[in-house]
Amino acid sequence: MIPISCPTRRRPRSPAARFCAALLVFLAAAGAAAGIGCPASADGEGWASPWIEKEQLALRLVADSTRLGPDGGARLGLQVRLQPGWTFYWRHPGDNGLAPLLDWSGSENLGGVAVDWPAPHRKEVLGAQNYVYTEEVVLPVRLTAGDADAPLLADLRLDYGVCKEVCVPYSDHLALLLQPGTADPTPGAELLDWYAGLVPEPAGRQDVRLAARLPPAGAAGDGLLAVVAEAATPFTAPDLFLEGPEGMWFGVPEVSLSDDRRHAVMRLRAGPEEMLQALAGRDLRITLVDTDRAVEDRVIVTAAGDNGHRQGGGD
Repeated sequence: MIPISCPTRRRPRSPAARFCAALLVFLAAAGAAAGIGCPASADGEGWASPWIEKEQLALRLVADSTRLGPDGGARLGLQVRLQPGWTFYWRHPGDNGLAPLLDWSGSENLGGVAVDWPAPHRKEVLGAQNYVYTEEVVLPVRLTAGDADAPLLADLRLDYGVCKEVCVPYSDHLALLLQPGTADPTPGAELLDWYAGLVPEPAGRQDVRLAARLPPAGAAGDGLLAVVAEAATPFTAPDLFLEGPEGMWFGVPEVSLSDDRRHAVMRLRAGPEEMLQALAGRDLRITLVDTDRAVEDRVIVTAAGDNGHRQGGGD
């Protein structure tokens, strides 16, 4: 294992930081830094693959049922347990880090797959904003068999990185075999239910409306992107996780709440400036996390003075 210490400077990233990020991706893809993990057998306990244990974490696949459902559907989870201080990244890592890459192409009799991502936490390291999980996370995965009457082999190649003072890339292989037949619940069902409840819902289902507006180009204080949120239930301490074009960064939002706390204006620095202004009329994915609720939506970013609007109605 070759630990890699990445410089995390104020944005935009330095050449050294960009080199480090590229090196992480290369090493993870090549398996050179940590070695390519051997496939975990599909035996396990019938509902879970064996744990793959590292110095920093352990991971496995779990299923909520011992068999496929009558429609060929299956619900799995990628369970990750982390040692204290280590982080596993969300689908968008933020300013630094390595987003997990899940490759199911080695599966057999797989008709479709969808991965859900529980809401992340924000971790600031030397001014860089990273979107992470700590302690434990389970990524819920919905699979559909191509043939409901045949076994489904869920075969996952996972490239990812974990970070503390240093970042370590890994590539692992996990597999779980599910037979057709009458489905019986497993201990994994309760675990999957819990983490599925942490996945952000479409904003419309929670009566939350989101909009994003650019600052005036070249004006004093430019670079402050405004995200406006309105909700039927008062906000407590909302935070934002934004996913824009490759190469953009987003700072910590400064939140202003109305007296009834149902209207929030969140202003945050974003850049580079030319990419920020180029967002006008483009799609921006927003995840809003507020204590025990999390929602997401895709909005069309509007120029200063225009009114923002959602794309697709938010649900």
